[in-house]
Amino acid sequence: MEKNSSFTVYRTESFTFTKEEFEEELSKIKNIKRDPEQYFSLNKSRWQSYIDKTVSKDVNKSYTNAAIKSMMTLMTNWRSPAGAIEHSGITPSVSYRWFNGFWAWDSWKNTLGVATYDTELAKDSIRVMFDYQIQKDDKERPQDEGAIIDAIYYQEESFNERNSKPPLAAWAVYNIYKQDKDIEFVKEMYPKLQAYHEWWYRNRDTDKNGIAEYGAMVHYAHYKYDENGKVVKDKNNKPVINEDAIIEAAAWESGMDNAIRFDKEGIGEGDVGVKVFENTDENGNVIGYSINQESVDLNAYLYAEKAFLKSLAEILGKTEDAKRYEEEAKEIAKYVNTYMFDEETGFYYDLQINKTGDEKKLLVNRGKGTEGYIPLWAKMSPKDKADKVVENIMDPNKFNLKVPFPTASKDSRFFDPNKYWRGPVWLDQALFGVEALENYGYTEEAKELTRKLFDNAEGVTSSSTINENYNPVTGEALHARNFSWSAAAYYLLYKNTLSGNENTSQIGIDIVK
Repeated sequence: MEKNSSFTVYRTESFTFTKEEFEEELSKIKNIKRDPEQYFSLNKSRWQSYIDKTVSKDVNKSYTNAAIKSMMTLMTNWRSPAGAIEHSGITPSVSYRWFNGFWAWDSWKNTLGVATYDTELAKDSIRVMFDYQIQKDDKERPQDEGAIIDAIYYQEESFNERNSKPPLAAWAVYNIYKQDKDIEFVKEMYPKLQAYHEWWYRNRDTDKNGIAEYGAMVHYAHYKYDENGKVVKDKNNKPVINEDAIIEAAAWESGMDNAIRFDKEGIGEGDVGVKVFENTDENGNVIGYSINQESVDLNAYLYAEKAFLKSLAEILGKTEDAKRYEEEAKEIAKYVNTYMFDEETGFYYDLQINKTGDEKKLLVNRGKGTEGYIPLWAKMSPKDKADKVVENIMDPNKFNLKVPFPTASKDSRFFDPNKYWRGPVWLDQALFGVEALENYGYTEEAKELTRKLFDNAEGVTSSSTINENYNPVTGEALHARNFSWSAAAYYLLYKNTLSGNENTSQIGIDIVK
């Protein structure tokens, strides 16, 4: 080679699990080598289309740059099928070694982040979890027919099948449909969404009153073991459950792993702490476990899911389904607004129950958390109650901090701005809070808090990464870097709140009067 001359080197990288995958990848590489510049050109066009579908000229440039960074974060965390993964999906963060799989409610949120500019990736990000929806002929857990498991990985032995995650799949499917009106995708997903929705009431409603609880699946990790590693049995030869393991899985199922409301020990007078109930079928077989709490966020999500299912049913011409979902939603709203709202503090809380549901304690003593404004996101709160919740959201000593929407209110004695779900700001919860404000006409307040989320969370409007969560008092970026659902939330806040006039909340059922 001559001095001062140049040359070009093309290199490909692939990660495969099987010989078949390797052979398929070799075929793709051969095609790339034939005309590499064509692929660079296509790649440039693809990224430019993402940007063109993202940018709004009417929004502050720093927010626009943050939105582009959010899009780039999501696309960097995109992973293609391989191993046990059958569709493309978006991992929480490739920067953190333990996040190399897909989680259920993470996937629903990430889906909405990409739906504006890549609906096909959005659809696959839904399918990737439903590929492992439990079927009635499942060898391990047929009693969980319809359930979506918590997490899947490239190696099936790493799956977490101990619990599910909050029901936000119909939310994601409907919002994808809004983008491209693909009725075939709705037809594909509708029966799967129905099966998942029905599972909650069959396996997580201990007193069968139509109000669900977080809990856990029947799983070997939920039993006690002796020193020889054998399951401990009672006098009826029935496995003895490990309450701590089930409570852990129930907290995981909520997605809010160490939230104050899941502390096992009771707090204050009348709080018996977190207990475990067995849920059985008509033959007395254990089909799952519930904790002794009817959680307000879970039932608000289920209310919203009924509204989204109603909208999807109407798209498909299923009028009887649509009518049924609306009627069922009304019953949930009536219950939540009767038993889960505290007039004195103006906020919603979880409800502690006994096995039969005839004893109830509103867990005001555990303090306010972001779960308490989810009824406003679901549009199931009457205006008078919603106004009181908004007062709490806008209070600078509660939720309106430097970075707003801490997962625990600042006036809680358990508030810790650095401790995962006990204070730090998670952007999914912030998104729901902003949309809650918008749903009840607090548009300027929603914009005000959105700007604080962009301006005061460390690094969001600069060249730093978007992180898993943020200290609400100082704005410090916490935990995993390049975090997908934070990026998805920022992207949606940019597109909808700062440059648009709609949000992702349900529109199938009017706000409760």
